[in-house]
Amino acid sequence: MGTLPLIVIVLFGLLVYYNVRNLSYRTVPLVRRELDKRLTQMVLIQVIHNVFVLTPFVIVTLIVVNYQSNELTNFFPILAIDIHNFYFASPFYIYMCVSKRFRQQFIHVFCNIHFNRLRQQILNNNRVLPQSTNSSINTMQK
Repeated sequence: MGTLPLIVIVLFGLLVYYNVRNLSYRTVPLVRRELDKRLTQMVLIQVIHNVFVLTPFVIVTLIVVNYQSNELTNFFPILAIDIHNFYFASPFYIYMCVSKRFRQQFIHVFCNIHFNRLRQQILNNNRVLPQSTNSSINTMQK
């Protein structure tokens, strides 16, 4: 149930680590090499985090299947599922903590683009629109 994602994550984490070890032997521009190292660092941290988050879920699932249900065995699956839910929210926080470039891009998109768009909408809502000409003619005729 939860072992397949764990195996795939570890496999690709090892492939990324192997790629980083061989990266220094290639003739790649320094800027590109630095970006590759940052991206690799983010991926490896995410792999380590995912292993710690997914392993309790797999272990508890295997144990609960083999034992009778009581209050203690009902508590551990709930705890494991709560820990498992961190798996879905963690990439954003990992990238925000590790990558300066990701933080700068997030601030640019969130503050500059969305805040300016919201400010424009607020300013446009304060305009007074003129009445249509048909309604003014109708009021004059009465």
